[in-house]
Amino acid sequence: MLDFLENQGSLEDFLKRHAKSYDPATDDYDRHPFTADTKEGKNDSIYNAHSYHTKVPPRSIIPYILHYTEPGDLVLDLFSGSGMTGVATQMCANPPSDILAQFPDLKDRVGPRVCILNDLSPAACHIAYNYNTPVVVEALRHEFKRIKAAVKKELAWLYGTEHYEPAIGDYALNNPDVLARLQNPPPVDKKGPLPSASLLKNDTDVPKTWTLLSRAEVEQRLGYAATDIPRDDAWNDIDVSNVEDWICIPATIQYTIWADIYRCEGFVTTEEPTGKISTRGKNTGKAIMQIKKVTRGCGGEIPLWDCAVDHTTAIVFDEFKCPKCGQVWTLDKLTLIRCEPTDIIYEFERVIPSGTRNNRKVERRRRRISQRDLQLIKEIDGKEIPYWFPTAKLVPGEQSNPFINRGIVSVDQVYTRRNLRGFALLFQELKQSADCRLRETFLFAFTSVLVGLGSRMTRYNFEKRGNGAMPLRLFIPHFQCETNVFRLIDGKIDDLVKYFSHGSLTEGAVWNQFGPAQELKTLAHNTIDFIFTDPPFGRNIAYSELNIFWEAWLGVVTDVSAEAITSNGRKWGLESYAHKMQAAFVEMFRVLKPGRYAMVEFNNADPAIFEAIKQGALAAGFELTNMMILDKSQKSYNQVKGMDKGDKLVDKDVVFNLRKPILQVEPETLNTDDMVPLVAETVRAYLTCLPSRIIAEPRKYSDDNRTTATLNSVLLNELMPRGLNVDKLTIGAIEQICLRYFLKRGNRWYLKGEPIGNGERNGHLLEPDIEIKDESTAVDWLRQVLIRKPLLAGELQTLWMKASGMLPVDVSHQLDLETLLIENFWQDMESKRWREPTLEEREKMNDSQTLRVLHNAERFLAGSLKRQVSDADRCEWIEVIFRACRAVEEQTTDELPALRDFDPAIGYQMISQIFHGVLRDHVPADVFSRAEKQARVTAGRLRDFAETGTTEKKRKKPKDQMELEL
Repeated sequence: MLDFLENQGSLEDFLKRHAKSYDPATDDYDRHPFTADTKEGKNDSIYNAHSYHTKVPPRSIIPYILHYTEPGDLVLDLFSGSGMTGVATQMCANPPSDILAQFPDLKDRVGPRVCILNDLSPAACHIAYNYNTPVVVEALRHEFKRIKAAVKKELAWLYGTEHYEPAIGDYALNNPDVLARLQNPPPVDKKGPLPSASLLKNDTDVPKTWTLLSRAEVEQRLGYAATDIPRDDAWNDIDVSNVEDWICIPATIQYTIWADIYRCEGFVTTEEPTGKISTRGKNTGKAIMQIKKVTRGCGGEIPLWDCAVDHTTAIVFDEFKCPKCGQVWTLDKLTLIRCEPTDIIYEFERVIPSGTRNNRKVERRRRRISQRDLQLIKEIDGKEIPYWFPTAKLVPGEQSNPFINRGIVSVDQVYTRRNLRGFALLFQELKQSADCRLRETFLFAFTSVLVGLGSRMTRYNFEKRGNGAMPLRLFIPHFQCETNVFRLIDGKIDDLVKYFSHGSLTEGAVWNQFGPAQELKTLAHNTIDFIFTDPPFGRNIAYSELNIFWEAWLGVVTDVSAEAITSNGRKWGLESYAHKMQAAFVEMFRVLKPGRYAMVEFNNADPAIFEAIKQGALAAGFELTNMMILDKSQKSYNQVKGMDKGDKLVDKDVVFNLRKPILQVEPETLNTDDMVPLVAETVRAYLTCLPSRIIAEPRKYSDDNRTTATLNSVLLNELMPRGLNVDKLTIGAIEQICLRYFLKRGNRWYLKGEPIGNGERNGHLLEPDIEIKDESTAVDWLRQVLIRKPLLAGELQTLWMKASGMLPVDVSHQLDLETLLIENFWQDMESKRWREPTLEEREKMNDSQTLRVLHNAERFLAGSLKRQVSDADRCEWIEVIFRACRAVEEQTTDELPALRDFDPAIGYQMISQIFHGVLRDHVPADVFSRAEKQARVTAGRLRDFAETGTTEKKRKKPKDQMELEL
């Protein structure tokens, strides 16, 4: 259903209208690299229109486009995703005033640009097209009225329920408004004098949809006592158990809450005495305990809604008890039986007295699900759905595993039967729209609520915040929220009306293209004026697995083989990812005009992925001019949770500034000695005034204005108006002159003797003035950062990528941030922040050498340790691991509790692998002899394990025998 691609016309015509040919003889393009870090939030009508994975705020892209392009220039995003680059390009015609205030030098570049968006995913192309193509808002409203009328009757049945009010107060049977609505009013002689017919004459248009019921009838429909209905404030202190007459009011379900039910049956871990007494360490004389797994449970059902939730505080407990036997459980120990509906939130029209008149108002209530509601669900489940819906299989991969574990193997199974029928009905009706643009817009609204809000992935958040699916994950929550699909689509149309009413979109300003980024065959060489793109980040997002729920309805799916990701499930490693990304960079280089820039946004904590991106760009021919930080302000759910736990998750993105060099080689030296003092004096004057400018105009000036590229712009602006020939004033020449007179720290220039700034300025962490060159300077760099302010691993990772991104490959491969932190700094266990250790903490770090060695050895054997390991290092590791294995076998691990679960068999295997390849003449004789003996004992222990098939203590060699062998 990508009909819109054909309705765009031809790319050839688009390029004829907008592409400017490149002529090296007349081309005078000259820009210095953009240097400012940026920060933008996500809360606006653009983000509310449609969700997508890791959208870049378009406001953050606007300064880049204005800086690097002129009005009418052609911009490309070859990994366009939801199309935010196109939105930003169109916003350049009238940028937000606060952005121009922040970057006043960009005001004279305001004007319309055009953009080409390319993506491999049909879902992404669909979303990007609708984000960037205007629609007539009044026509949209009018067509939606038609759709509402067409689906109203069936949706009323699907989500119909009842509200029950005792016939008291506002609902007393002598209330004219109540009587006017009753289908079965009571006899006059039963309830005493009732209002005369004259009082009802103005209410003849009120539909008679209410029903008078007895309390017994209400309880039959509910399936529980009427007293269990949540009390209304209007009931005051009335005992409703004595009220016989009740009013039944039709209502519409807004949400149905579903909750998991588990079986009380599983394993728990216990400690039991072995009958032995410890003879070593702090536990000398104490009984030795052994850990065992034993079965527990009564086999009954544990409904989480009743057992694991405090409904007063909306807190979900990590541990809970079986309601039958009282056994305490955690979810990871139990087996899921099924998921059942528990409560509903619904709306109804109630009566509100106001003076002498009765007003009607829609109100919301919540109650336990009734027997009648359950019968409706059963009826819906038993009926065939008369409308088309997709049954495509899920895309295999790591993301899909949680679904497969729940028995979900196809797209349709991710919905309740009721919501599947509701979506199928809406989908059939929206396809009836005669106007192609309106049809695409309604499809845009449809897909925007299809997954995150209308599926079984939607979490019920206990009214703390909006319900929604967990981003970037295929996950069925323990408490699901089944939302009325018509309510969803109605609200989404309101969002789209707000978005399209802004009037910032222009017909034909953006061209949408469907295909792999590695094959931009439709674009000629040297066509594009600027590239901004946000490529896939390795394993972070499996797009095809997530997008299948949109694409199955669209009828076109992603070509999985062309995805540029890493995936264990598909056996795609770093090499495959690097190859595809380099091919994409080659295409970027080919279509970009010489001298122009490409900005590549990146977010991944894995240094290998980071290096693959960098090396792919350099291999394609790009120059890496500098790197910046983009702070999207709001973190994802995974980032918030992961960083709270201290995980190495990156909370900000880094941006590569890449330049396609001009073919001719520029000279690197000055031939005119008279230029040297002039350049030095101009730079000195600029650097002298810069600190006061930073204080006076922090939005415009910062330490980023100290780079060689900035000095180049300053010199050109100063010297050219004087009529001086600046042909020889190249970047290399400026570097040579500045090295004579000034101090360079990192990529920034300072006056000699000028204090280097520390701490924070304007809420942004200043970069350290130590340049990373090797392991020693890397530790100094980290120390300078962490002395200023303790940071989480993810916060450090962003700064680290920016600081180390310009390093040569052979140097960056030797430096691993995680290893540097573990070996040199202290992580606070409560805040999970890294900092400089105290003297006492540094001694503890020395005591935990065993854990560090195990960590490094594991990574070395897995091939993921970046630094070089000498034979002396290997012998030291063998010594430490050997002692750890003995401590575990002899149960003397009190000082290192983390070793209690360490398997000595694994440790001995590590020793055997590490010793292999150690050369005798590379280490002192006594060191090699010791390692050789320990490796020999290790071989014997591994043979013991192989014979017994176990590592139980009773089969190990006596301590005295092991010492004798050594």
